[in-house]
Amino acid sequence: MSSKPPADAPRDLASAHEATAQQLAASVEELFRGGERARRLVVRAGPVWQVLSTRREAKGKGLRHAATKSSRLPDSHKLDATRAMGMRELGFEKVGGHADWFRDLERAHVGAALELARELVYVARGLYRASEQLALDLEIDDREHPENPELLEAMRRIAKPGFAEADRHAMYNAMANATFLVAVDPAATAATDPEDALLRVGELRAQPVFAAFTDFDALRAFAPLEREYLPFHGSELFALLEEKGAASVLINPEGSVGGELYRHEIAALAEGVRRFFRKRSN
Repeated sequence: MSSKPPADAPRDLASAHEATAQQLAASVEELFRGGERARRLVVRAGPVWQVLSTRREAKGKGLRHAATKSSRLPDSHKLDATRAMGMRELGFEKVGGHADWFRDLERAHVGAALELARELVYVARGLYRASEQLALDLEIDDREHPENPELLEAMRRIAKPGFAEADRHAMYNAMANATFLVAVDPAATAATDPEDALLRVGELRAQPVFAAFTDFDALRAFAPLEREYLPFHGSELFALLEEKGAASVLINPEGSVGGELYRHEIAALAEGVRRFFRKRSN
């Protein structure tokens, strides 16, 4: 028996939720009305989320549609093999074992807002079996996002066997000169000092572990729902992490290029920056 969902499954299921589909369609249309660097429509049903995002700098594609991987979900909402096949039949894929589901839609598809809205309902109700009320949140972001190609290339060289020690030093130098994005703790308020608002992602030997991201896509791969983030230049970030007693910092966790710096490496980077500024001031 084929596990492929019927071609009209999104339409049929959404017909029972037409008011929801209409509301979603209006929000999808709103997603494309502005010219900001990034717009995101977050659609939640209990623990299940989907994110539609558009970026001004996207080439050839108009929209990325991401959806929750099963490991983020309680057992009641996890995808079994049949429903995972249903995701693939809609064009979703996963890159690596840790990635969320995603698909990239051509700009020509974007005009069919109601069709896409019905697919959103089908994914939530039919595939994830989420019965909770759908909640919508349109995020508009015109901040400039770093890309850090030199740092990413340096990290790729270090990941290969037989790298030279000069490659390690080049990576550290690129880190000190890069601008990172750091997610803000959702519990932080407007009155919270930004230095106290950084999201802790774990502990190591009872000391905090933080995460830093080289670009916007890497940040959203790890923290797809956290709305706020802060940019930090490497010359500031590593000194701050040292001050906070960080056991380590994860670089691009969940990303295709990443790693982990431990306490002694954080301290060495912070001290290297301090030596640079002392020399420059003399």
